[in-house]
Amino acid sequence: MPKMAWLEKPHWMAPPPLSAFRPAGALLPAVIEKMHAWRSPQQVMLYYPEQQRYERLFLVPDDWPRQVPLPPVEG
Repeated sequence: MPKMAWLEKPHWMAPPPLSAFRPAGALLPAVIEKMHAWRSPQQVMLYYPEQQRYERLFLVPDDWPRQVPLPPVEG
C-alpha cells in the first residue's frame, strides 16, 4: 500500500521528505474534502516503499474543468 503526501502550492514541485508521507487512507479524505470545497484539482504524491518509487497524481472533481467544454464521448 502506498503512502501519500499532499502537495500544496507553492511547495508542490519538489518531492517532500519521506517524513511527510502518511498512509493514503488517512490523508485522502482531507484532500477530497478540499478538492470539493475549492472545486479545484489537488496534487498528491504516492510513495511505494517496497519499490522506492514515486508517482505524482492530480485529483480533480468530476465536473472539472468547468471552463473548457469537452467534446462528447463517443462509444
